[in-house]
Amino acid sequence: SAPPARRADFGLRQGHFRGRTGKLMMAARAFARSDFAALPQDDSIADAKMMGATAAQIANLKAQINAADGNFENEFKGLWPDHVAGFEAFLVASSQWRTTIASHRGRVITLFQALDYAAAHVAWAIHGMVISGVMLNQIATLQSAVADIWNEEALQ
Repeated sequence: SAPPARRADFGLRQGHFRGRTGKLMMAARAFARSDFAALPQDDSIADAKMMGATAAQIANLKAQINAADGNFENEFKGLWPDHVAGFEAFLVASSQWRTTIASHRGRVITLFQALDYAAAHVAWAIHGMVISGVMLNQIATLQSAVADIWNEEALQ
């Protein structure tokens, strides 16, 4: 189960993360499980209904979402626009992990500690990416969530 600090990220609807960090956590979970298709394409409609939006407001929101969908062919809709660059930077560096080996229940397992930022820096440079402090915070959020999931799976 998730550590107590992670549970605070859940929003009003059970099983849904809230806020900007919540969207990053959902993206990290999708990455860790290699299952972006399982995420809801956009939970804005459910959020609007829960907050008491009128039928006209919901129709307007649906029209805006549909209009935006046509403009972004391969956009992952589970992220806020200001998280896209951080998520892309995480993906570029996603093979650069510091790991350790441990024994668990009579078998050897790999545990993920964190991204190797020296190696990640090389990957980012190759791709021409300049990592800002904000992006680094987003990358840290993503790496923490992914490591938690992968380590939890390894310890089962």
